[in-house]
Amino acid sequence: MAAGFLRVNDKASSALAGTLQSAAKDTYDLSLVLYWGNWGSWWFVPECHRLAQRCRNRYRTFNLGLAYWSDGAWSAGIYWLHQEIDYAAGDLVLGANITDEFDAYRLMGQYDLGPGIAVTGAIGLDTFDDGVVNQTYDTQMIGTGISIGF
Repeated sequence: MAAGFLRVNDKASSALAGTLQSAAKDTYDLSLVLYWGNWGSWWFVPECHRLAQRCRNRYRTFNLGLAYWSDGAWSAGIYWLHQEIDYAAGDLVLGANITDEFDAYRLMGQYDLGPGIAVTGAIGLDTFDDGVVNQTYDTQMIGTGISIGF
């Protein structure tokens, strides 16, 4: 089990020429990784607060995954990520609180070809619910790769 805290101070340009605004971010992390036999799972919850001194927006992210490593050359895993972004009234739409949501689903696999060489692949689906226009966008993905370690 792991926990953490991160504070980031960014500088961003404001609407006035030549001025900078501080954009402090606080991030709190909690994660748990469990292994039993050839199985493993993880749970990760970061949460960001206060994107700027006077901003009330909140980000929430949750990750959940499950993986299996065979005694042979292959492994496989599934993964889910959910993120919500709450915008305070007036930040995007005057007088309205808005929530955007994002979900990512992945099925991943790996096969070891030999010492230090593995091929990987993933298929996935992403969905984004836009709170401003009240519309959902879907994206599908396929990815492949090769890992070479020496």
